[in-house]
Amino acid sequence: MANLAPTPTTLFIPENWRTLAILRKPLKEAAESSNKDVRYIRQHHTCKTSRAREMADHMHGLLVRTDPVISSLR
Repeated sequence: MANLAPTPTTLFIPENWRTLAILRKPLKEAAESSNKDVRYIRQHHTCKTSRAREMADHMHGLLVRTDPVISSLR
């Protein structure tokens, strides 16, 4: 027998363009906020000695800022 239960990856398709515009607004705001975090961490929390070191510090800063488990330990 086939499993006919809906999967968590079921695609939600809005019925009209107004609904789509409403759904896009929070996504755009979240992306802008994320860009601000990326820029702030890059400018203020990275060692600028080498490109590899800068990228490692940048990824570490983003991980600390976005991971709820690590953020709660700070």
